Amino acid sequence: MREILFRGKTYDGEWVYGGYFKGRDCHFIPKGIGAAFVEVKQETVGQFTGLFDNNGKKIFDGDIVSFYKVLGHLGFVKPFEGVVKYGRGYYYVEYINERNQEGKWNLSSCWHLVVVGNIHDNKGKLK
Repeated sequence: MREILFRGKTYDGEWVYGGYFKGRDCHFIPKGIGAAFVEVKQETVGQFTGLFDNNGKKIFDGDIVSFYKVLGHLGFVKPFEGVVKYGRGYYYVEYINERNQEGKWNLSSCWHLVVVGNIHDNKGKLK
């Protein structure tokens, strides 16, 4: 069974990890184990996917990852970068290739995944 874990960024700019509670107009995550809940920015809340990158780092919704994908029947391997998202019951990586074509790749099918940032701290990293 995978660990249920969330992360979110406080209004002070600190990342906190733990359970998640949504109030009427606020979003909260505890600041450490057994700590009081602190308010986080709603747009930064992301859930742990249950997967780790090649360096052992936990992968969250909203992370930017580099990965390899097999293209064509000849098995050509090409590197890509994309954003981890959740939809239709699974996590996937949404990317834009060199021809500006969008694509989606099932996260669990990506090879050599490495977290290189996230969409909240690296707004200019991806187009």
